[in-house]
Amino acid sequence: MLKQIDSTHHVTFKEVIQIITHNPHAVYLLRGPRGTGKTSIAHFIAKALDKPLAGGKIIQAPQEEVGNFKFPVIKDGSFVFVPNESFGLHTGEPVTMFIDEFDKPHASVQNVLHETIEPDGSFMGIPLHPASIRIIAGNLEEEGLGRIRDHTHDRVIELVVKGATQEEMIEYAIESGWHDTVIAFMHEFPDCLLTILDGDAWKNSPYKGVTRRGLEGVSDIMHSSYGKLNSKLLATAIAGRVGSEFANQFQAFVDFKDQLPSHDEIMKDPMKAKLPATQGAACVFIFGAITRIDKTTIDQYMKYISRFEPEWEMMFTLSMAKSKQSVAFSSPTMRDWLLANSDLL
Repeated sequence: MLKQIDSTHHVTFKEVIQIITHNPHAVYLLRGPRGTGKTSIAHFIAKALDKPLAGGKIIQAPQEEVGNFKFPVIKDGSFVFVPNESFGLHTGEPVTMFIDEFDKPHASVQNVLHETIEPDGSFMGIPLHPASIRIIAGNLEEEGLGRIRDHTHDRVIELVVKGATQEEMIEYAIESGWHDTVIAFMHEFPDCLLTILDGDAWKNSPYKGVTRRGLEGVSDIMHSSYGKLNSKLLATAIAGRVGSEFANQFQAFVDFKDQLPSHDEIMKDPMKAKLPATQGAACVFIFGAITRIDKTTIDQYMKYISRFEPEWEMMFTLSMAKSKQSVAFSSPTMRDWLLANSDLL
């Protein structure tokens, strides 16, 4: 029977990770609208608990056939079926098994995959390591895109994933290594997140095609193509990922990078390196600095950023203290700033 989970018990991306890491032996069903980051959770859990994704991948249930799970081989003169080792379960090591769109495959595939969420979970006869993490995911039932069977509901902890906050999206993006320009754009133009944030704000979004996955795609394009493609082709690639409305505004924002000093200029003389001329350029710089600073460079950057307006200096320092603590607190300059401005914390 479908569980009734009201909105007071819906959880954020970050809260899902907290629940799973503190109770890793349960089986979880993650549900939520597309683009809320359900599959991204798998990568975070695998990294946080040091249990790699089974076979190094998320299993996309609708794309599988029963024949993908086992192969015939000749043994002692007879045909026998052996499990497909590409799913990575033959090693006997604990893994994170994440099965996406569990509500959509053919019944025969779902029957095979269902073995993994039984109390003594197995896959094609191979027992899962008892320390393995088991997560399945699907869309909300009211979206009409698939259905979870009653006997599946009875074996899982169901978590309804709601949209993130702007702060959570930026924190997630920093931790995930997104391109600094995308992070800065999310900060300066939060409207681009309206289709991701919790609630009904998406109805007013000018960026109808933007999802968490789409923004990650923009970050990938920037990492691979910024400085290699001209502005028109870069914007064309981004428009193909998330739509022209986003691409046009984002391309104008990218142009702020021309106003920024290089890393070498800051290392050479942080008190004389040129300052960003606009707020947009300052924002691009701040989030770019956060993503690339390490323990050997933070003091020079702190000196440089001390020349910014106080609100930008505070944003940089607090973001560093939150998302890159080991780097931040290795710096005497950073520690001095935090002590001097403890009233702001």
